[in-house]
Amino acid sequence: MSKGIKTFAFTGDLGAGKTTLVKAVCEELGVTDLVSSPTFSIINEYLTSDKKMVYHLDLYRLEDDNEALGIGIEDYLYSNNFIFIEGDYRASSSRRQLKDSYPKYRRFDKENVIFVKQC
Repeated sequence: MSKGIKTFAFTGDLGAGKTTLVKAVCEELGVTDLVSSPTFSIINEYLTSDKKMVYHLDLYRLEDDNEALGIGIEDYLYSNNFIFIEGDYRASSSRRQLKDSYPKYRRFDKENVIFVKQC
């Protein structure tokens, strides 16, 4: 799909089409589950037809690093599965904070994540 990069971060206003875009990509990946917004659940996990996991996260409501760690963000970032992240990155669990505060989150930088602004 994109030179081995499997983590995609989407930003945009409410109703901009982030989840719609994720749905389309998941369909291409062979996701057999219903793809929906993770706004309230924070994380949705989907299974593809060849039994691979796809993770869909919404970081908008997270307030700090502890909440990001609490949802297991490390496990998702290092899972080697496709990860689609929605949010405006206002929380300290944002791209900048993860990269600057936690050097071990190297997977959450421009070399390992494709950032899509204003979907």
